[in-house]
Amino acid sequence: MTTIELEALILQTQPYKEKDAIVTILTKDKKMNILARGILSKQSKNRSLMQPFSLVSITIQERARGFSLLLYGNVKKYYFHILEDLEDQSLCFVLSDLVTFLKPSDEIFFLYQSCWSAFHQKDAKAYGYACLIAKQVIIQQGIVPYFDGCVSCGRTNRLTTIGIKEGGFLCTACNGYRYPTLSKETLVRYLSFFRISSAHQQDLLEKVQFTIDDFLFWMDWIQYHLDYPFKSLTFLQSIHE
Repeated sequence: MTTIELEALILQTQPYKEKDAIVTILTKDKKMNILARGILSKQSKNRSLMQPFSLVSITIQERARGFSLLLYGNVKKYYFHILEDLEDQSLCFVLSDLVTFLKPSDEIFFLYQSCWSAFHQKDAKAYGYACLIAKQVIIQQGIVPYFDGCVSCGRTNRLTTIGIKEGGFLCTACNGYRYPTLSKETLVRYLSFFRISSAHQQDLLEKVQFTIDDFLFWMDWIQYHLDYPFKSLTFLQSIHE
């Protein structure tokens, strides 16, 4: 059996049997579940290692059958301040659920770590990073909104909102009263958000402030177009209202 050293982000920990847990981790090239034996015991040396919202260095043992096994490791950074705010914590668990729809990469790893770090430090850019993660899901899943004009009639002026069911910009006439009117600033911000390259995303976050409502909007978009009910999102929406 092969042992592997990994740098990983701890996304979720689920109890398994009496004192074991199945831990979901994200690395720069994979998302995987590992078996952490005995970590629910107060005497476990690895107990602090498997806390959600931690950056860790771990050694695991690959097995022919079943989950890879956690052997040992150390915590490089624990973003524990996330747990002090229920809304921040809930949003980060929504992000953990989004990993299912992402192909891991250096960029995805960076976005998750940056998002956790921003929430940990109470940095206003945290929501921007969360939106960038949602954007990656939208791009990778092929559900990018239509921004070249009204998705219903094609006109390029008097655009007033984004129709989730319709799939993009809507003009005043085609919208009617179905969706709330969005400000021109919001429409331009969303357009820029999707058109800007990865190399300039940091510049965008420095200039434009995103909010939790922006994140919830794009999560509604993802949930509708993937036809996937996120229970974590339902909880976040309930405490945000």
